Amino acid sequence: MMEWGTEWFSSLTPDTEFYGSEMMNGYVPWEKVGARAKLAMFRKIFTAIHEAVDWNF
Repeated sequence: MMEWGTEWFSSLTPDTEFYGSEMMNGYVPWEKVGARAKLAMFRKIFTAIHEAVDWNF
């Protein structure tokens, strides 16, 4: 999923870890990523998680 972000932001790498607090507080490597882009990535990641989970338990 992070490979998608690397296409747009050079500070992100495919192995960048996704931690909401680090991302939203703008810690390295997230400091150069704008708020709208962070929210778009956040939504994309959680949509992928939601679609991957079998909610019929």
